[in-house]
Amino acid sequence: MAFGTASEIFRAHIGDLWGAGTLDFLTNNMKAALWGDGVTPAQDAVLAQTSYNAGTWLVASEKSSSTDWPAGGQLLANKQINQGTAAVCFLDADDRASGANATLTAVTGVTVYNDTPAAGSKYGVCFNAFGGEQSVTAGTFTVVWAATGIARITL
Repeated sequence: MAFGTASEIFRAHIGDLWGAGTLDFLTNNMKAALWGDGVTPAQDAVLAQTSYNAGTWLVASEKSSSTDWPAGGQLLANKQINQGTAAVCFLDADDRASGANATLTAVTGVTVYNDTPAAGSKYGVCFNAFGGEQSVTAGTFTVVWAATGIARITL
């Protein structure tokens, strides 16, 4: 079989990068923080500007509800890296729910970020928009990740 003319990235390489590189999605404390319209996400932001409480992600625009969805967000549980689908790698974790008495208004999205490093280095992994404002009063607020994962790369 000839080498051919296609150039592609190995899915296993991306999975290894996410799992054992500087991000270390599986062993570091990854959190989901909620945001309102005060943020302007930018996919192409430099790394330092993706950090929690930096760039557009300043705590002044964060949405929280005491201990039900604390400032800084909630830890992700049962994190996994899936590379079992041809030409795809994705990060996933359990959906996140607040405590039963959360009051959150005008929540428009969530970021997933690495909470393990020191302040200023809590780099973001991704941001996910909710498609409009979501609110709850004295109830449970749940972030349901897509069936295709939190973050996904098609190679």
